[in-house]
Amino acid sequence: MHFSHLKWFTIAALSIVLVLVMGTTSTASADPITVHFTIFPGSCIDFCGPVVSDPVNTKPSAGTFTFDSSIIPAGGGGVKSIGGPSLASTISFHWSSTLWTEANATAWELFFSKEGDLQSFSMGDRDSPQAVTVDPPSSIVDDFFLVPAIIEYTNRELPGWMHGRVVTEGIPRQPAAAIPEPSSMLLVASGLAMLVARARRKPNAPTSPIG
Repeated sequence: MHFSHLKWFTIAALSIVLVLVMGTTSTASADPITVHFTIFPGSCIDFCGPVVSDPVNTKPSAGTFTFDSSIIPAGGGGVKSIGGPSLASTISFHWSSTLWTEANATAWELFFSKEGDLQSFSMGDRDSPQAVTVDPPSSIVDDFFLVPAIIEYTNRELPGWMHGRVVTEGIPRQPAAAIPEPSSMLLVASGLAMLVARARRKPNAPTSPIG
């Protein structure tokens, strides 16, 4: 094979390998997904004192949590981490007299559709993510259990197991994998074919350095 043919063939082969590597590495990339929700004050449903309405939370509170798309299971399904690391990398909302963050709250369950869309989640206080203490009042602390439509919570040193409403405003779809589209790959392949064809027609054509 002529030297110029060999050089152009090597360039074409390396370019094809680069395109394939781009496709495989980008598929494995992970993206942060942020979920937005709004909590609305509720009323006492059990262990109530003389006041049934919530005396602490008097207006809605917006919040967010963020998780990494790499934890979405192939084909959908649930992911749990009870007593382990939070499934959310960040948590932020204010409720009762506490600012809840990833330091004192945890997202311990996420559930996804087969398409990779978030369908449900469960969050709670990091110390007791699945339960709240409701009696006696002296032992009650700010605590919560939150899912996409409901929050159950307590207010520090106040009697009553409170039940509020949650509106999950933005559960985004799984980010599309940043892989080359078929049309883009076809253009790259066509360009490589033209390079090889040109090299074959002009095997002795002078070349100039790249850059």
